[in-house]
Amino acid sequence: MKFDFLFNSPPYLIAVCLLAGAIYAFLLYRKDEHFSKILRWVLAALRFVVASTLCVLLLNMLLRQIDQTFQKKTVILAIDNSQSMNHVGAKAIAALKENINQFQEKLKEKDYDIAIHTLQDEPVTEINSINFNQKTTNLSALLNSIKNNYEGRNIADVVLISDGINNQGISPASEKFTFPIHTVGLGDTIPKKDIFVKSIFANKIAYLGNKFPIQADI
Repeated sequence: MKFDFLFNSPPYLIAVCLLAGAIYAFLLYRKDEHFSKILRWVLAALRFVVASTLCVLLLNMLLRQIDQTFQKKTVILAIDNSQSMNHVGAKAIAALKENINQFQEKLKEKDYDIAIHTLQDEPVTEINSINFNQKTTNLSALLNSIKNNYEGRNIADVVLISDGINNQGISPASEKFTFPIHTVGLGDTIPKKDIFVKSIFANKIAYLGNKFPIQADI
């Protein structure tokens, strides 16, 4: 904590205030015979301090207090805990949790703060307590909740762990955030085609040389 005095008046007026306090004390106690000489000097000194202080306060003096707060860098783990993440298998989920725990320990050694956020509203303190059971995935809402809850905080990085399936809200790729986002993909890396054969209808028996119809729903 630090204090500064700011004056909106010329500095030489402080000397004028001290002089005014000294003159006031001198005129008040120079001929007072009711007190002893030592007591008069003590009272004059107190009167000088009080009068000078009041005059200085009339100069519109400002007292500025400066508080300095040091925030550690925070790394936020944004984890997609939807049901689709279970498609990679229980062994991959267990390996993911183990890797995150190791990552947290390394960050703590470097004096970072770590926070964990999921698709749920409840805060998460332990990675092993996360259940991948959410029916929808809204990555935009997840990242925006981090932006709102940590506004003004010292966010170093946000690590988004997801399978990339976003079936609610808008795409986070179309938004701008004030913090860097690093993505960790989990799941099948083969891109899904936007077309498939839904059903095929045909005769169970066809004779050689004959033409027969086939109906396919694409």
